[in-house]
Amino acid sequence: MNAPTPAAILRSVAYRLTIARKLRRAARAKYLHIADLRAIERQNDLTPGRLLMALAGLRLSTWDAVILQRVLGLNLSDVFATAGTTKAGAA
Repeated sequence: MNAPTPAAILRSVAYRLTIARKLRRAARAKYLHIADLRAIERQNDLTPGRLLMALAGLRLSTWDAVILQRVLGLNLSDVFATAGTTKAGAA
């Protein structure tokens, strides 16, 4: 079994961040359901370690980091330590 390339991991992360942003908009509009979160969790095909490596250097808002924790099951302190996190969009 071949390990995913860094580019493939980043594409996967970008896809998940897009989903996270859609979930954030849905939550603001009060249309977010727990089934949506469960569906995203089932799609998570990366290990948390690989995902955190791919997040290194990305600029995330605090809210994006929280979404990543909730949706992907990552440890929030790991997300903050790995990704460049900004205060923009803080909840």
